[in-house]
Amino acid sequence: MVRIASAVLLIAVVAGTIWWLPWWVTLVLAVGAAVLGGRELAGLAAHAGTPVSPGFLSLARGGTALMRAVSGRTEIGLSSDGLPALLLLIMIAMGLIALVSGPPSPLTLTRIGILCLAPLYVGMPLGAIARAHATLGPAAITWFIGVVASSDTAQYYTGRLNGLHKLAPVVSPG
Repeated sequence: MVRIASAVLLIAVVAGTIWWLPWWVTLVLAVGAAVLGGRELAGLAAHAGTPVSPGFLSLARGGTALMRAVSGRTEIGLSSDGLPALLLLIMIAMGLIALVSGPPSPLTLTRIGILCLAPLYVGMPLGAIARAHATLGPAAITWFIGVVASSDTAQYYTGRLNGLHKLAPVVSPG
């Protein structure tokens, strides 16, 4: 029941933001989701024995989402050339932070991978959603979210009906 209530609330907030508020509110929501997701990923990494800096991870994911959404927007004076440079700086900084955050160990490369790929894996798509809302409008974003949600739902039920074994039992929500 809690899952259904939280899903209904989340759908209402996202749909209301996309359809009735300006694009920059979608950007604020996307950056907020990237920051919260950074903290969650840091918690998962710590639980798996690979601690990473939650603050820096959240900042990098939020910054990546922000830069992806606003780069190239002439009305605010940013060029699209700034995004690759920012991503390169974020990756270098995260790699250095991972190297100096503890003694060298086999987990150092795992920490570097988590810190460098997390902004790309979450920050870029969330920023792209905010950017698409600004350039393509709410109908395109609604279609995109509907396709992703339909795909997730179809995969879940197909797996439940036809799957003999979970493909990834460690990460599968069941």
